[in-house]
Amino acid sequence: MRRTMKKELTESSFYVDIRQYRMLWMHIYMLIEKMSSSVSHIYGLYSLALYMNLFVSVYCTVSKILSPQEIVFTARFVGFIVCISYFGIHLYGFSNSAYNMHEEMTNAVRNDLLDIRLHRLSKFNAKEVEFFLDTVNARKVALVVTGNLTIRRKTVIEYASSVAMYCLVLLQFKIALPRT
Repeated sequence: MRRTMKKELTESSFYVDIRQYRMLWMHIYMLIEKMSSSVSHIYGLYSLALYMNLFVSVYCTVSKILSPQEIVFTARFVGFIVCISYFGIHLYGFSNSAYNMHEEMTNAVRNDLLDIRLHRLSKFNAKEVEFFLDTVNARKVALVVTGNLTIRRKTVIEYASSVAMYCLVLLQFKIALPRT
């Protein structure tokens, strides 16, 4: 869509019907929204599994490091480190691909529209470019999981901070409990 729109605008910008591209954008947005809602439960379960595995692995690793009577570098410890790496890479890949989708779809089209010289267009098309910009700004393409979690690059940081917080709370309980 972007390449065709840019090509038409550079060749004959006065005769291009921008409204077609705006309608196409709205249809693409609707398709992504439907796809997102149809697979949101799968992504939600996948995200929950990643989060829980990361949480358990980090907690067990930190608990093993802080326990004074155990040997730290065992096969179990290495297994926890492998789990942290494996699920961390999956979470980053999941978040990064969702971010790249957003970047490609929203920001690139917005930048292309901002590069258009409105004085070279007809008044109707200039108005359509403004409508198109409003549509792109109002309807940002994103991957929404179970209706309340938007997957972005910040999702990795949000997961890491919540894992760290829960691990600290559980470690405080472990330290405060009497040892038998």
